Amino acid sequence: MIDVPLVDAPSYLFLFTHTEDQFNHELSEERYWRVGAMLEELSDEYPAVDFTWTIEFMGADAEAVLERNSETGLVDYLLSLNQSGLVEFGYHAHHDPTYSNRPQVSLTASSTYQEAYDALYTWITCRKDPVLGGCLDDRGGGIDAILAAFGQVEVVTGLGYGEGVQIERSAGSEAVRQLLPDRLLGFGFPDHGSIIRDREYVEARDALLALLTPTHETSSAVFWMDNAIRINDSVSLEGVQGGPLREGPAAVTAALDAVDGTRSFVINVGVADKYHYTVASTSPTKWAYIHPESPELPPDLLVSDMERERSYAMTEQSLRYLAERLSSDPGAFQFVSSDQVVALYTSEDYWDVDPSELEQMSHWMLNKWDGRPPDWIYDGEDFYSLADAFALFADALSGVEPTETRVSNTVGPWSSAVQSSEEITVDVTELRSLLAAGLVADGHIAETYFVGGHELTPTQVLYALGYLYAAERAGVSLPSVAIPATETAPATLTYLDAMGCSGCLDTAWSLKPARSQDAADSSD
Repeated sequence: MIDVPLVDAPSYLFLFTHTEDQFNHELSEERYWRVGAMLEELSDEYPAVDFTWTIEFMGADAEAVLERNSETGLVDYLLSLNQSGLVEFGYHAHHDPTYSNRPQVSLTASSTYQEAYDALYTWITCRKDPVLGGCLDDRGGGIDAILAAFGQVEVVTGLGYGEGVQIERSAGSEAVRQLLPDRLLGFGFPDHGSIIRDREYVEARDALLALLTPTHETSSAVFWMDNAIRINDSVSLEGVQGGPLREGPAAVTAALDAVDGTRSFVINVGVADKYHYTVASTSPTKWAYIHPESPELPPDLLVSDMERERSYAMTEQSLRYLAERLSSDPGAFQFVSSDQVVALYTSEDYWDVDPSELEQMSHWMLNKWDGRPPDWIYDGEDFYSLADAFALFADALSGVEPTETRVSNTVGPWSSAVQSSEEITVDVTELRSLLAAGLVADGHIAETYFVGGHELTPTQVLYALGYLYAAERAGVSLPSVAIPATETAPATLTYLDAMGCSGCLDTAWSLKPARSQDAADSSD
């Protein structure tokens, strides 16, 4: 693999808000009116700057603003900004009521896929008591509430398998796709809250991201996990990190100045957060869920009017600074929408893997297999997950032409009771019988397969498929395939375990670097 630093590669700003307050209506809703007005003014003043503000509502917030719309007109206003291209909408699941009364808190490392899917699907669809949590109705909350109020959900974030674990796993990702079949964007690893003070977590996160950043066409800003592109809160390995816009232009200047054009980044830029009106470390939802009898924030947890005005003034200065900088050097930075982020890291060639590319993947995988499967697989240009490769090999060996529906649409094995396996030889005729029966039922890779009289892990089957495909492409007829002794999981699972996602084999099989698809235009 040849790695060449890029030259003058552009980077991108993802301007977003996570909502978290269905109680302090006037103070919370003020954010949307004021920042919306700023963007309207600046877009008129700087027509070359393509502003996009992604507002990620939680379900309870969306219900609240929709219920108040006849009085406030806020939903109508935000929809008008959406029509003009300034605003898009998403869903942020984390703060929906409540942190303790939600179905996924009962999930453990031993929960089945179906148990996890049912819990997470319930969480993103049921209408909840805004203070006490729990489900009042089977549908109408979560993503349903965003769609009812705004008609679109372009990004889904904040959905975690368990308390404190901001990883969806395949069950969460599949639950989202049941509602949003084309969903391809989410957030990755947070850099705020108590989790970021956990040294073991931070070290494991950065070690994992290092495995997913193999070339200058990739970065620790963006990667693939659970069949969606993930934008991290910060670009920790390359040191690109800025503060929220309410802290003023200096907060974003540091991040932009850290970009040298040798890599392309998508940088999360936070705007209009709760700290415009709450004192530091105050969570409106945490307060409300602990004090259901009086969920509104008390005066001592609110900033003064002067401080609030200052934060909005600093936000306006930051947005103006960004507008001036982007208009003066449009090749260096641009704002991006959710769809544009997906387009940066995908292409027709990426989705459509041809036989020569699949052959390259088989050789690369076999050469990199060193007592365990590689963390991801490379076709000489793009990166694919173990789950991608398994399905692509299975299709090709079954006489099914690989299609774009396979990549990032296959779910890896949920778990495995077998941590490692000894060398074994399997008969090719029996392996082909398994292929004929179908290896990837409903897009899911099984936890175990039977080949002749042997019970194999999906990892062993992956090796056999890659070996058999390489032989076929070389015109070699094999009577059998010798599968070496191997660990079941790639190295990435070790870091996921340390980050709190214990036994998340399916997620490990989904991981792959996100390659900037226009990076070749910026290389030497």
